[in-house]
Amino acid sequence: MVYIGIDLGTTYSCVSVIENGKPNAIHHDDGKNIVPSVVAYGAEILIGNDSLSSNIDMSNILYDSKRLIGWEFLHNLPNAETRQLWTFNVATRDKCAGYVLNKGQPNERFLKPEEVSAEILKYLKRKAEKYLNQKVTGVVVTVPALFQDNQKAATKKAIELAGLELKRLLHEPNAAAIAYNTNHQLGNSKLLVFDFGGGTLDVSILEMIRNNVDVKAVDGDTRLANSTAFGATKQPKIDSFGTVSIGINLGMTYSCVAIIKNGQPVAIPNDDGQRTLPSVVAFNDGEILVGNPAWNRNTDLSNILYDSKRLIGWHVLHDLPIAEDRHLWTFNANCAGYILNRGTSKEKFITPEEVSAEILKKLKANAEKHLSTKVTGAVVTVSALFNSDQIGATKRAVKLAGLELKYLLEEPTSAAIAYNHKKKFENSKLLIFDFGGGTLDISIAEIKDKNLEVKAVDGDTQLGGQDFDGKLMKYSIDEFAKSSSNYDIVKKPKLIRRLRAACKEGKEALSFNLSSYNIHIDINDELDLNVAMTPNKLNELCKELYDRALKQVDSVLYIAQLEESQIDHVILVGGMTRIPFLQQKLADKFGQDKLKFDINPDEAVAYGAAIVANAIEV
Repeated sequence: MVYIGIDLGTTYSCVSVIENGKPNAIHHDDGKNIVPSVVAYGAEILIGNDSLSSNIDMSNILYDSKRLIGWEFLHNLPNAETRQLWTFNVATRDKCAGYVLNKGQPNERFLKPEEVSAEILKYLKRKAEKYLNQKVTGVVVTVPALFQDNQKAATKKAIELAGLELKRLLHEPNAAAIAYNTNHQLGNSKLLVFDFGGGTLDVSILEMIRNNVDVKAVDGDTRLANSTAFGATKQPKIDSFGTVSIGINLGMTYSCVAIIKNGQPVAIPNDDGQRTLPSVVAFNDGEILVGNPAWNRNTDLSNILYDSKRLIGWHVLHDLPIAEDRHLWTFNANCAGYILNRGTSKEKFITPEEVSAEILKKLKANAEKHLSTKVTGAVVTVSALFNSDQIGATKRAVKLAGLELKYLLEEPTSAAIAYNHKKKFENSKLLIFDFGGGTLDISIAEIKDKNLEVKAVDGDTQLGGQDFDGKLMKYSIDEFAKSSSNYDIVKKPKLIRRLRAACKEGKEALSFNLSSYNIHIDINDELDLNVAMTPNKLNELCKELYDRALKQVDSVLYIAQLEESQIDHVILVGGMTRIPFLQQKLADKFGQDKLKFDINPDEAVAYGAAIVANAIEV
């Protein structure tokens, strides 16, 4: 998979790639490394100089899409008074300012600005693929620092129409600063970036600290440039001053929020002092509790919701790979969502993204309390194997939480960034084994010339610590039934909740090399559940789960076309990597000296997200 960088400009656009560790602008057929941002619609669609030199009707040669993009009405455009100088026809339709092709003719057609921008992006993608001789899927695209949300959204739509996966929207002054720092190694410096292009003027003050870009202030004019010196109305504003972006690991069992402090990632503690928050939300008579207060709340157990990361993005409940374990849930679910107060006049459906949003709100509130400042943006991590529906639902959760999504970062990649930040790996191949409460993500990444490139991804979105807990729960229920066949624990939600907690505690205790553990819950005055558990028994019960996990390791090596001996470091992330049996299996495969668990496995993913949040401004 190859990624490119594109400057989608008002007058000219440019596409670049990294070659030998350095950025290189791709040249076009005319030998230039920029292309006019012009599209002509005739018998065929022409781009750039081909469109300008064509015999196509001038009204069908379209430009200025970057100026029109994202605007609902033409009369709201700050440079609307210059419309008489345009050679194309424009109109407003369905709250969108756009172009009219073949006006007044039977084949009249309305085009949105993002459709025109998409053609420019497609052209640049084709040129990159021809130059690289391989398929391009992902892209980082620059936008003016003063672009509004609707303009950013329309630009994202253009990227989607062009068949590209957006990796990041990057503000143009930030991109320029990153490029200059790559060439000149500016060190700890304060920069003023004066970006005066064909359609916009962006002025930013940035501070470089340990190669990280921190935006201090932004101003400019989205309607002032060398192509409109005849008079745009200046509308200055200040943006992104005094705001903070955070890194969030939105986990299945636990979630974590981190920031950069003195150049290093730090996890922010909750009210109870813990640096991870149980991903649990309780709804009780208008009150919403998150984390341990939710678990400890004396309320209807069916209104204490968890597993939102497993349900999120699914449309039909029976499609879930874990649907057969529904009898162990203490909440009510239907159509891949939750039902509060089932069977009462207060019955209400809650989507998984609404539950995840409450977790995100709590993490945001904890960060704001810790920082004593407002948090607006976040880099949020997701499973590397999430599909488009799951990613879309996660984005909705971030929006519902009142956060601006800066970037969705794959969890193994985030962990690799955190480790590289600490260890400074040089020209290495890494296998990131991220085994959390709900998912197993495995990635192989290569660090070359200080750049990190993901080579292969595999895993299991329905394999995690909760599946191990489930094995212990089923075994405990079966053992209990041998002596108390007339008492059905499964039909007692409160007992299932306590059993789940006891099994989880037992698994974690045995992970710290305890030789035995007694899974115990009191049922009533005359009855209790006692099941002896040892590491060997745990490993026996969970053999099928271990085998699934290790099979994924072989799979990702096969995808990357690598042997075990070619992996330099194996990074262990997620609470499940604490299990000695699993560590030993990985050590047998790769060598004990390659295993890395220097960073708290519960916090490493959030650390990487915080590092990215600190480095970018989207």
